[in-house]
Amino acid sequence: MSVPAQNAPELRDTPAAPDEDFSSPYRSDGKLYGFVCVVTGATQPVGRAIVLEIAAHGAACIFACDTSKDDDYDSLVANTTKAYPKTKVIGYPFNAANEEATLSLIDDVLNAWGR
Repeated sequence: MSVPAQNAPELRDTPAAPDEDFSSPYRSDGKLYGFVCVVTGATQPVGRAIVLEIAAHGAACIFACDTSKDDDYDSLVANTTKAYPKTKVIGYPFNAANEEATLSLIDDVLNAWGR
């Protein structure tokens, strides 16, 4: 036999109000607010979903990386900017298997954003 908890917290069907001291990665004002992120494989289906999800969580900038300059960065940037205008998306051709390219990416991110 179960006994109901007398001091149990009230469950809600709606998200917490913005002024409450609560941060969740599942809200648009989540833990990524202001972050600069790098997503590899960004023009592939899973990468595109990750870019959109990171933008939804408040990232300031996303470096959308993939191996080819011919990849469709324009539609990715346009769709993300339309849905989340406060997030800047930068298409960045990049080969993760190349150490020199990785160091160049890190330098570009640090020079542009300081973090």
